[in-house]
Amino acid sequence: MKRSTDLAPVTYPPATMALGVFIAAAALVLMGVQPILVGFYSDHLQLNLSQNGWVLASEQLGGAVGALFGYWIATRMRWTYSIVGACVLAAGINIATAYAADVGQLIAARFISGLTSTVAYTVAIYFLAHSSKPDRVFGLLMILQTAFFSIDAMILPLINAHYGYIVAIGSAMAWFAAASVAAFWLPPGPQGAGPSAALRTDGETVRPLVGATALLGAFLLQLSIFAVWGFLERIGRSNGLSDVQIGYGLGIGVLGGIPGGLFPALAGERFGRLSMIALSAVILVASYVALGRTLNLTTYTLWITILNVGWVLGLTYYMGLTVAHDPDGRLTRLIPFSQILSAAAGPACSALAIGGDRLAPIFVVASVSVTLGLAAIYAANSLTARLENIRRGRVTL
Repeated sequence: MKRSTDLAPVTYPPATMALGVFIAAAALVLMGVQPILVGFYSDHLQLNLSQNGWVLASEQLGGAVGALFGYWIATRMRWTYSIVGACVLAAGINIATAYAADVGQLIAARFISGLTSTVAYTVAIYFLAHSSKPDRVFGLLMILQTAFFSIDAMILPLINAHYGYIVAIGSAMAWFAAASVAAFWLPPGPQGAGPSAALRTDGETVRPLVGATALLGAFLLQLSIFAVWGFLERIGRSNGLSDVQIGYGLGIGVLGGIPGGLFPALAGERFGRLSMIALSAVILVASYVALGRTLNLTTYTLWITILNVGWVLGLTYYMGLTVAHDPDGRLTRLIPFSQILSAAAGPACSALAIGGDRLAPIFVVASVSVTLGLAAIYAANSLTARLENIRRGRVTL
């Protein structure tokens, strides 16, 4: 099966595209610093580990709903209206989070925060897809997101220590305010041609089963990450690290996403997508094993950095494999929703697995998930290759 799609690109000035990159990066900052925020919530409301998991899951589930709603309104409303409206609501609900009096109110507030921030993010991503050079735009987005995550992870504990819980939680409104201001300079949209990020292949045989399994693999990899990610603050605490040290470890650690993304951007398919996915799985399992052992500040920071390298490396190649084996674009359009859904499922699986205050079960959940994804993609690739050979008469049953 072969396919190609030709959508005429809509050209916007580089400065306008840069605004879209800034909006998308700013709208998603809170997702990247969840471990620190959950630590603040836990200390303020005296939450246990299971409750922490449900708080994380509620925000990610809200994000999944927001991804679907954002996909719908991106083609029906002016981009400025959609982003400004979503960001104003997100800013308000994050202020309300600071005044949540119990875990029920907190879960409701984080669900709405996830929904509204992801609507803004999804609309911004839809706008960026109109770039004539989407690879460069999304590469810049990854770098800027990583920088924003790192900065916020390092300053949040300082704000909390010097100005208190309410100011630290309410400081999120600054990101949404900045995104709202930037949105006023976006083009009207939606109108004219669709996104230019059309799917193309260079004569390569398209294997829908491989594409669907790659999407599943990306889901399982993300589930693996988020089964652990929201508990990194607790892992640091259990090893005697202070809030400032944990913020430092996370802030430096997320920078591992930069080399994890730069490698596929430079090497492409030179070493094979499957081999790079396998390498990322090995890196992640090794990270989970190490994070489950005794850590100091140096090893805590090191293994979070390595975890981020494996995360971005594997996700990039899973996404590339999905796009390469997507005959009609449907699988590709499911990628954002799949990522958000997996980010909700990861903490939920950890919350179900945790017994008491033991963290060990989350590393088991994470390791099994990423390994299943790797096994599935290798099985799908082997099966489809064998079926192709049978059709060509190279293998007899």
